[in-house]
Amino acid sequence: MSFVLFSKFRSSLIIGLFLLVLTACKVPRLQLNNGFQHSKIETKAGPEDIVLDTVSSDFPSLIISCDSRRIPEKAGFIQAMDLKTEKVKTLERKNEPQNLNFHPHGIDVVKLIDGSTKLYVVNHNELANEQSILIYKIEKDCLIFEAQLIDKQLVSPNDVAVMLQEIFSLETNFTKEMQKSAH
Repeated sequence: MSFVLFSKFRSSLIIGLFLLVLTACKVPRLQLNNGFQHSKIETKAGPEDIVLDTVSSDFPSLIISCDSRRIPEKAGFIQAMDLKTEKVKTLERKNEPQNLNFHPHGIDVVKLIDGSTKLYVVNHNELANEQSILIYKIEKDCLIFEAQLIDKQLVSPNDVAVMLQEIFSLETNFTKEMQKSAH
């Protein structure tokens, strides 16, 4: 796998795509003072990232990573909002290692050359002070665990963007602690 630091461009692109999707949705809208409209999506506590999924089913959906960061012992979850029916459901996760402490943050969806659809997830295991990238195969209403990528160089990952099979980039939070260790 290749690790590449990622620019803020992707964040702006995702926000733009998200706003574009929301303008097409038929969910209740709120008019903001600045002229923008937005819609409230009911999810479980702590939505962290949202990705537009146009490849894993016949109709687009939003994939939402959720986590209650204040309770590190409580696992997070991934939800999907069908943009046709506007229904939100929690995706079951299967075949995970028993000791996996699931706390999702940034996510991305990619369709591979073989036709399979994968979800890449930045995972923060605060209990073990471990950062990793999790890879799941997306099936109808569930996620099938495939791999966990762990490396000491994964310091404070925030988001992941998959470009090609097995090539992705990471956005990290450059912290004061990282700056001190660089000297």
